[in-house]
Amino acid sequence: MEVLNKEHFRTIRKAIENNKLAIFVGSAVSYDSDLPSWADLIGLMKGALENPRTNDYLKIAEHYYLQYGRNTYYSKINEFFPAGSQPNLLHELLLKLKPQHIVTTNWDNLLEKSIANAGDLYFRVASDHELASSPSSQLLIKMHGDLSHRNIIFKESDYLAYADKFPLVENFIKSLFSTHVVLFVGYSISDYNLNQILSWIRNRTQDAPPSFTILTESKITLSESNYLREKGVYPLLREDSESGDDVYLGLSTKSAGVARTLEKIIHPENIEFSDILNEMAADVSNWDVVYPATIVQLFKDRLNITKVNKVYYDSSDNVIVYNLNGDEEKYSRAQYRKVRKSLLRFLLVVPVIEFRLTVTHKRFYRVRNLSNFKFVDEYTAFDFGLIHERIASAGVNLSNSLDDSYQFAFDNYYMKRLAVAREAFMYIANRYFSKSLFIKSLVSSFNKKQLCFGDIPWEISDGFLEISMEEQLSRNDNISEMIDRFPKSIVSRQRALFQGLDASNSFLLERFKQIANLSREIDDEINAINNGSMVFSNRVGSMYNQANSIVLFVIKNRVSVVYSSDYKNIARIAFESVVKRQCLEKEVRVDEVLSYLAIISFKEKDLVKFLSDNLKDAKALEISGETFDYIFKVLENCLDAMSSSVKGGAGDYSSAIWSKALIILSYVKHDKSISNKIIDHLVEAFDTYKWVDLSEAINRFLVFQFNRYSNSFSVDGLKLLLDKQVEKINSAANIPRQERGRLFSSLLYLIKDGHESEVDLFKDNKNLYKFISNVSLMEFSERLRAISGFVFVIYSLAAGELKNNVRDLLLSTFAAAKNREFTESSIIFGLDLYNIGVLEREDLDFVLYRLQEKVKEHMEKGSTTSSFPVIKEQLSRIDASNLQGFEEVVGQVTTLSESIENSFKRINNS
Repeated sequence: MEVLNKEHFRTIRKAIENNKLAIFVGSAVSYDSDLPSWADLIGLMKGALENPRTNDYLKIAEHYYLQYGRNTYYSKINEFFPAGSQPNLLHELLLKLKPQHIVTTNWDNLLEKSIANAGDLYFRVASDHELASSPSSQLLIKMHGDLSHRNIIFKESDYLAYADKFPLVENFIKSLFSTHVVLFVGYSISDYNLNQILSWIRNRTQDAPPSFTILTESKITLSESNYLREKGVYPLLREDSESGDDVYLGLSTKSAGVARTLEKIIHPENIEFSDILNEMAADVSNWDVVYPATIVQLFKDRLNITKVNKVYYDSSDNVIVYNLNGDEEKYSRAQYRKVRKSLLRFLLVVPVIEFRLTVTHKRFYRVRNLSNFKFVDEYTAFDFGLIHERIASAGVNLSNSLDDSYQFAFDNYYMKRLAVAREAFMYIANRYFSKSLFIKSLVSSFNKKQLCFGDIPWEISDGFLEISMEEQLSRNDNISEMIDRFPKSIVSRQRALFQGLDASNSFLLERFKQIANLSREIDDEINAINNGSMVFSNRVGSMYNQANSIVLFVIKNRVSVVYSSDYKNIARIAFESVVKRQCLEKEVRVDEVLSYLAIISFKEKDLVKFLSDNLKDAKALEISGETFDYIFKVLENCLDAMSSSVKGGAGDYSSAIWSKALIILSYVKHDKSISNKIIDHLVEAFDTYKWVDLSEAINRFLVFQFNRYSNSFSVDGLKLLLDKQVEKINSAANIPRQERGRLFSSLLYLIKDGHESEVDLFKDNKNLYKFISNVSLMEFSERLRAISGFVFVIYSLAAGELKNNVRDLLLSTFAAAKNREFTESSIIFGLDLYNIGVLEREDLDFVLYRLQEKVKEHMEKGSTTSSFPVIKEQLSRIDASNLQGFEEVVGQVTTLSESIENSFKRINNS
C-alpha cells in the first residue's frame, strides 16, 4: 500500500472523529447481493426495442419508456430487484465507518436493511419533500429516487430534468462537498453517476475538504488520475490480496478489494513517521532549496500539528527540532534508523545543520545534514561572462529540456534582459503545466510577474516599461489563476511550499518582517551592552542563518527577486545587524554570505559610511582565505564582464559590484603578498571600458589601506598602476569629465612614501612627459581641469627639466586666462598658482581684483556658488600681509562660503 493512501486514510478517519464524513454509494456495492448491473438491465431493455440504433444506456432506457409506457417500464425494473435480496459485507463495512450522511445513486433497499440490522438511525430521503421534513441529523439520501416512489433517475430525460425534480436534494448534496470529507464507494472511473456528481463540484472553493473515491479498478492511468484530482477527488485503488488467501469469500474479486480497503480505514495500521517523511520528501523534491520555516509549516499541515513548539526552526543553531511524543519516544532502534534514512532524503533540500528528534530538554537524537549547500555559484559570484556565454549558446525551444529553458529565462533576467526573460518564463510556465510539473509552473509564472518589480535599466525599451506598469497595476494576476487550476491534491498537500509566491511576493515580505524584528532585538542588545549590561544570546547567529537560507532559496531555485527592494533590504538589514553587533566584540568576521549581502544591498557611498562609522579605531574586518578567494573571484568576474562584450545593464551593474567588493577588501588588513595580488588585479581594471569609474574605487582602496592600516604597497606595483592610468588618459581624445585625478595624486604620494631616499619619481617616464605635452594643447577650460586634477601634484613632486616644463605650462595657461573672461575657475587657478610659488605678488593682486569684482556682483544679486568655499580655503593659506587692502573681500568670501555651506546642510537635513 502506498504511503499516500495511508495519509488519505488518516484524513478520512479524522473526518469520522469530527462527524464530518459523507459516503456516496454506487451500484457496485450491491453487485454481490445478486442484484443486476446497469449493463444487465440495459441489455434486456435493448433486446425488447424495435431496431435500436444506440448503445447509450440513457437513450436505451428513454426509448424503452417511450415504447412501452410507465407501468411496463417500472415493472421491468422491479423484476431485477427481488424483495428477498440481502445486504452484503460491503454494506456492513460502510456503516462501520459511521458516516454522518449516506448518499446513494442506487434504487434498491439494501442500505435500509443494513441500517436496520445494525440498529443505526438514518432518516431515509428519496424526495425534496422528505428532505424538507427530515427530523434527523443523519440522513440516507437516495439521490436518484426510490422504486417505491416511482421517481427513479434512469433514462436520459430524468438526468436532464434532475435540477427541476430534486432542487433541494441537489443543493444539499452540493453543500456536502464544502462541509464534509466525501468518500465515493462502488463506482468505476467511467461511471456515469460519478461523473455527473463530479461535474457539480468543479468550481468548489480551494478551502473545501478533500474527497476520495475507492475505485473498483486495480489500476488507473495518469490522465484518469489527473481528471479526478483536477476536481479535488483523490483516487484510492482497491486493495487486492497479496497472498491469494482471501477472507472475503462471499465477495467478488472487485468487491473484496474494496472491502479490504474499507477495513484499512476502519482498522488503521500504525502509520510510521518515516512513511510520512518519505511522502513529504517526494513533495519537496521539485525544489533545489526549501526555506526551513516553510518545512516546519509543511510538517504542521501534514501531521495536523496544533501544539505549540511540537516542531520548530531554531534559527540560532540552524536546526529543525521535532519534540517526540510518548509513542514516538518508544521507537525501536530499527524504527529510528528508518526515520533517520527518511530525514536524510528530506534534508537534501533543507539548508539546516541537522534535524533534532528531542526526547527531553537535554536528550535528543541528532540527524546531521550530509548535503553540501554550496553558496558560491555563478549568480552569487556575479559570473556575468559565463551566464552571457550560456545565453548565447541556448534558447527557449522544444528541443531543450524544460529545466534548461528555465535557466535560460532566469539567466536573461539576471543579465537584465527583462523583455526576453518575461516571454521565456511565460512560455515555460505553460510547458511545465502541460507536463503536470505544477510547482515549477508556478515558480515560472511567479518569475514572469516579479521580474518587473526591481531595477529596470534605462536602456530597456519603452514597450517593456509599459508591460512593467501593466504587471504592477494588475490585480487579477495569472499566479492565482494558475493555482486555481492545480489539482486539489497539490494545493492541499503542498500549500506550505508555495505559499507566499504570489503577486504581492508575501514570501519576501514575511521574511523582511522577521529580519526587521530580529534587527530591533539586536539593536536593543547593543544599547544594553553600551549601557554596561552583560548580554548572552545568539541573535546574530539567528540573523545570519535566516539571511543565508533566504539567499539560498532565491538563488538555488532561481527566483526573480534578486533586484527587488525587498530582497536588498533584507540583505542590508542582516549585514548591518551582524556587523554592528560584532563591532562590540574582539573580531568582526565577514564570510562569503555577509560579503554577498553587502555587495547586493548597499550603494557605494553608503557602504563606505557604514563601515567607517562602525569600524572605530582602525578596526579591520577579518576574513578567511576562502572568503578572500570568493571576493577576489567576484572582482575577476566583474572585470571579465567589463573587458568583453557583456555590456548594457550587466556592464553598469558589474562595475558597481566590483567597486563594492573592493570596498570590503579596503577594510581588511592585508599582508604584503595579498596586497601585491590585489595591486596586480587593479592594474587590469584599466583594460576595461569602465576604467574611469573604477579609478575612484581604486583610489579609495589605496588611501584606506594606507591611512587606516599603514599598508605599504610595492613601489613597482604602484608605478605600474600609475603608468596604466596615464596611458589611458593619453590615449583618450579628452580627459573624461568624471576623472578628477584623485587616484593619480594618491599614487604619486604613495610612490614617494615608498622610496627610502629622495629620487626623481618621474625620471625616464615618457608617458608623463607626453601627458604634459598633451595638456598644453588642450582647449582652455579642458586644460584648466587637467591642471587642477593632475598637473599641480606633478609640479609639487617633480624636479629638474619636468618641473620647469610644468612651470612653463602653468604660467602660459595663466597668461591665457588673463586675456579671457576671468571666471571663478580662473580665480581658483590663480590662487593655487600663488600658493605653490609659481606667481609673483603683482599677479596675486591681479587675481584679488578680479575676485573683488566677482564678490561684488554676487553680493548685489544675493547669490553664491560652490566655488567660494574653495576660494575661502585658498585665501586662508596666504599670509595676511599679502592680503592687505583686500580684508573686506576676504570677509565677503567667508559670508558667501557660509551661505552655500548652509544651503548644503539644509538639503542634507531635508
